[in-house]
Amino acid sequence: MKFSLAGLRRHPVLLCVPAQPALHAALAEQLERFFALQFLPPLSAQQRPQLLALLHDKAGLIAPAIPGGVDAALLAQAPHLRAICKSVAAYADIDLAACTAAEVMVTNSPSVVSTSGPDSGRVNDWVSGRVSGPDAGSSTGEESEAALWHRHRVAGENLLAAFGFGRLISHPRNLLNQELRCTLGCCA
Repeated sequence: MKFSLAGLRRHPVLLCVPAQPALHAALAEQLERFFALQFLPPLSAQQRPQLLALLHDKAGLIAPAIPGGVDAALLAQAPHLRAICKSVAAYADIDLAACTAAEVMVTNSPSVVSTSGPDSGRVNDWVSGRVSGPDAGSSTGEESEAALWHRHRVAGENLLAAFGFGRLISHPRNLLNQELRCTLGCCA
């Protein structure tokens, strides 16, 4: 049975992710209950004006890289932005001080998929049946695909937590600006 928030406004979120229908479907399944999703392929540096226009009314962003980076100028043009969830480990393109001042949570995603440990079952469940393409049979192609899926799943979990939803409720595990650790005030 699907949980529904009928009648409640969902936060608009921009997802700059590879154009893979199965990945989009998995992210939609994970996030659509709480967010109004807009999918876009990852953007290049020449597309920064397009990104600024799209972020104007968005509350969240999931992306591997942000063209031109995130600085005070971008944050001023995105007044509703509350969370930026990188789907990669690197975050050098983000001014953490400016994000903290604007109260925008910033998270990243690990770059390695563990095949053992507490999250391995969930990663495999999320990825199972979705690895496709010419390299799906080879171990390197599958690992690469699994890593891609894992990073986006973690970015989705971080987004849910940043807005106070999901099992991590306001405690994204990959929060980079720790000053914004708890939006509910329970950790102060």
